[in-house]
Amino acid sequence: MPNDSPYKAALQKLFRTRLVARLDDLRQALKRQSRTTILHALRAVGYLTSYSHAGRYYTLERIPQFDPKGLWRYRQIGFSSQGTLRATLIHLVETSPAGQTHTELQDPLHLRVHDTLRLLVRANCNANYSKTSTSTSAPSRSQLPGNGRNDRNSPRHRLPRN
Repeated sequence: MPNDSPYKAALQKLFRTRLVARLDDLRQALKRQSRTTILHALRAVGYLTSYSHAGRYYTLERIPQFDPKGLWRYRQIGFSSQGTLRATLIHLVETSPAGQTHTELQDPLHLRVHDTLRLLVRANCNANYSKTSTSTSAPSRSQLPGNGRNDRNSPRHRLPRN
């Protein structure tokens, strides 16, 4: 990429006037259409993408003031110190002494997490994303979010059969 400093200066100027930006805002500020060039410029200054809105929003790493769970919201846009929604869900469950139910995960994130949880269950991601975040074995069906006892509104999740 050509000299980074004009890009850095343009990004600093853009983010002085707004806390988050969309790709079109970045294209206009950098006077470049290439998504790759824009991402290289963002990487040079340190950036985050939103876990909400399908990652359409960007901010500089220095801007968010994360809460104790590592979450920051600007208007209706959610950012996480963990980056993606998937990584955030795993982090929230693994750092919780008793794990998290579907509702306990959904409420602070302010968005539906059913599909991502379903994919995690299907992938059997580390086998400790449910009620027993510290166990090393796969959770039983009663420990999964949406088991009907602890979280009436949660969808049912199934573990893959071995």
